[in-house]
Parts: sequence; structure tokens; C-alpha cells
Amino acid sequence: MATLAAQLGLEDAGYKPARYLTEAGYFLFGCGHVEEAASAFEGARLLAPQDPVPHTGLAEVFLAQGKPRKAERAATRACDTVSEASGAALAYAWLIRGDARMQLGQARQSVQAWRNAIHLDEHGPAGRLARGRLSDWNELQQARGADRSA
Repeated sequence: MATLAAQLGLEDAGYKPARYLTEAGYFLFGCGHVEEAASAFEGARLLAPQDPVPHTGLAEVFLAQGKPRKAERAATRACDTVSEASGAALAYAWLIRGDARMQLGQARQSVQAWRNAIHLDEHGPAGRLARGRLSDWNELQQARGADRSA
């Protein structure tokens, strides 16, 4: 059975429903409509299960909702997807996975996830964000060490 997009001739025009749902999810999330964003990301995930971006969007929603365990699972699914996604998309998934793990108290795994993000997107936005998080983490560890020796 042909999809609605195929019936309307939109697939040939480059219509990608999952991409539009993902973009809608990020727009809704940015406007503070968290539940609606989650629905859009879930729809995109169902349409394109091998695309890491909808999984990452869901992970961000879960972090915003204070659900780091669900966020970590969604980010892990994003990191484990096989697609033609750029390294930047996967790097961002690793960044969010690191954030979720830090909220779960898994510092070592969090640092490794951030390092993976840097490796995948060394000079891009996800790599820069991950480098910032690692820098903050290192400063915190140094401050804790100085407190103990004082």
C-alpha cells in the first residue's frame, strides 16, 4: 500500500515526513510545548527508526522533564542507529547521552560520551559543547581536590 506522500506525489519532490516532524518537534520544544514536542519526535522516530535525530530530540525532552533514565535510553538508541546521518548528528546524540549519564551520577560514562562527541564533531557545535562540558567537569574536579587538601 502506498503512503499518503507517495499518493500525493510528494516523495518524488523530496518530502520527508520524519524530517518535518523532527523539525516541528524542535520548534515546539523551543516554544516550551514539551509534550507536543515529544509526540512529534515519537512520530518521527516511528517513521525513521534509523535516524538518530528524533531519538536525540526525545532524549532532550526527557532531560527537560527530569527523566534522565529515559533520556539516556533514547540517546543510546540515537547513538546505536545506523544511518546516513552526519557525524554531527551522532555527535550531538553522544553529547545528550553524556548529559543524561551525568544526571544519573555516572560521571565516568558521561565523560566518555562527551569524548565520543568531540571525536565525531571535533570542530563543530556538538564537539565545542562537549569540550565545554569536559572543561567544566575538570574545573570542578580540580576545585574538589583543592578543597580536600585545604
